[in-house]
Amino acid sequence: MDSFLIHENLGNLKGEFKFELKHENGSIETYICKNVIVNTSATLIASLFASGTVAGGLKFLALGRGGAWDPLNPPAPTPDQTLLVNEVYRKPFYSLNYIKPNGLPITSQIEFNNIMMSGLPIHAIETVTYFSAAEITGNILEFGMFGGDADLSANSGTLINYLTFPINMPTTATLIVTFRLIIWE
Repeated sequence: MDSFLIHENLGNLKGEFKFELKHENGSIETYICKNVIVNTSATLIASLFASGTVAGGLKFLALGRGGAWDPLNPPAPTPDQTLLVNEVYRKPFYSLNYIKPNGLPITSQIEFNNIMMSGLPIHAIETVTYFSAAEITGNILEFGMFGGDADLSANSGTLINYLTFPINMPTTATLIVTFRLIIWE
């Protein structure tokens, strides 16, 4: 097969999760993890450019408990992942913003237009999602973002990225998940 335009990976497309576990006593645990952009995300990206195809962008963050894994040492994610192993909860983002070249979120259409007119590239987005203990508690071992035709149903849509990382969600905490997707640097 001709290797023209065949990719081994998705180039510079990458992402990073920041988890903030806010406890009732005011203490905050913070973790920053690089995720894996999965192969199915290429299909979604291609469909955004295909004529006559309607594709939805990023829509939901899903949480899972994984398989029969060591809860302190889940297996490493791979780009071949298409679904969470054991999805237990998903939620739309609280916010989704473009990111300025200086790393701060763009908060208005006017600001977006001014940056575009200046010639500076906008090549990143940031999502924020909040989870309360009323929504999920216990071991959370996998995280995935879904788009395309995703809805609130487990395993619906196209998996865009995947991360395995152990978080034990107490019954009195809030989990804030910030995700940044970098298109290119």
